[in-house]
Amino acid sequence: YICVYCKDINLISRPTSLNNDIFEAGAMKKVSGRHPATEFTFPAGTRFDAPDGTIITGEYGDSEKVIITKGRLVAKDRMLVEPVTLKAGFTQANQMKQYFYGDRTSLVDSQGQRIVEFYFNSTGKIKIVKERSVETPQTTCKFGTQGNASNELASLFGLEECPFSSPKPVNMIQDFVSRFTEIDDIVLDFFSGSATSAQAVMQVNSQFNRNLKYIMVQIAEDLDKSLLHAQKDAVRTLQVGIDFLNSIGKKHNICELGKERIRRAGKQILEEMKNKAGELFAEEPALDIGFRDLKLDSSNMNDVYYTPEETDQRMLDGFVSNIKEDRSAEDLLFQVMLDLGVLLSAKIVEENIGSKKVFNVDDNYLIACFDEDVDENVIMEAAKKKPTYFVMRDSSLANDSVSVNFDQIFARYSPDTVRKVL
Repeated sequence: YICVYCKDINLISRPTSLNNDIFEAGAMKKVSGRHPATEFTFPAGTRFDAPDGTIITGEYGDSEKVIITKGRLVAKDRMLVEPVTLKAGFTQANQMKQYFYGDRTSLVDSQGQRIVEFYFNSTGKIKIVKERSVETPQTTCKFGTQGNASNELASLFGLEECPFSSPKPVNMIQDFVSRFTEIDDIVLDFFSGSATSAQAVMQVNSQFNRNLKYIMVQIAEDLDKSLLHAQKDAVRTLQVGIDFLNSIGKKHNICELGKERIRRAGKQILEEMKNKAGELFAEEPALDIGFRDLKLDSSNMNDVYYTPEETDQRMLDGFVSNIKEDRSAEDLLFQVMLDLGVLLSAKIVEENIGSKKVFNVDDNYLIACFDEDVDENVIMEAAKKKPTYFVMRDSSLANDSVSVNFDQIFARYSPDTVRKVL
């Protein structure tokens, strides 16, 4: 079973149509309190799908009875020859009025679906033609069996057995994602497991030309430890996963399996796109199958909480850098991105200015340099790019002269840049 929760049910609407196909329906019902009999005059030229010379007068129809109160239905060249006034249980009276006597270009139904046409069929019933924009999914949806889902995943890994217990069917998650997301949404899976959601998002992007992003969250479960406490049925599955990770030289944790699944699924989807096009691409199709692997950790900054009486001269040498020794430039960059509210999926380009590595994030939105001995030339070239933010380490400046000129260089080349020092 799939349990669905939302904060505000009023924000959830019927799912969007996946193909915007043209469909038609009846525009009249049996006369009742809900659909009282009303009169409407249809102009000459209305489509009448009957053979030339067809004439209908008086009353017609069975349960959906129609009374002609003025004129008659006469067909020629599949059109109504003369105006005719009908009395019936019309379901779309207001829309018919706008279609025949108002602005057709803005005409939609109560679901926001564009109304294309009203016309008479061969028996004189009024039909409405619409462009589907919403759908009503089936009450019970079938997405295959658990065995099928396991077999598909085993095939993706090139294995005879699946390295996961009870993986979700990709087409199920794909169906949910395609119906209930907008073009640039982010899909969050807090229990990623085998990363089915990531594969589903990539498939939706490839099929519907969307730009969805995904965030997969998963505790790095140690498979060796899990194997020690596993019940009988789970032992074999865990061993299959461990053996596979050994074959590709990866650590024995569930996240490594999920990452490998995303890599393989992305390549498979690209191949399917190429094959569907019927020809080889000169370049890769426009589908982003890349991802970033981030781990939750403590701050990059040292905890320096000492009172004066706890500090002596020998300790001060240890305070030259306020950044933990085991942290890389990339660690610092992602902390800065989080602090500044920059998406962790933003484009990052590594550039060299002089001999120093500089990160250019989101096309000059953020420029950062965490190397040592940064001189005035590096500062000047970075300032000339006019970034919104420039970030560097407190200990990065080569000497006091560079430190003194730092603000003056930015004041000259990019005064609006916000400068931050770690």
